[in-house]
Amino acid sequence: MTHQVLMKIRGYGQGLITKNISNSKNNAALINSVSLSRQNDKSGKQGLRVTVDKDIDHISGLIADAFDKEEKENPVKSFR
Repeated sequence: MTHQVLMKIRGYGQGLITKNISNSKNNAALINSVSLSRQNDKSGKQGLRVTVDKDIDHISGLIADAFDKEEKENPVKSFR
């Protein structure tokens, strides 16, 4: 069964990620496959790893940049 993934990245001015790829103002993209997993960083702190399907590689950089900037500004992230 296929599920549509709908999520919002907080910070860095990112908009809603939906299946609408025509609206470039909010960096909307079709997310075919997003997986979440927990892993430890070098200091042993547990973090959340987000993996985006390679088919949307041109958008995954925007997503990674948003997470990176959010982490620098707010070390404790919240996901809803």
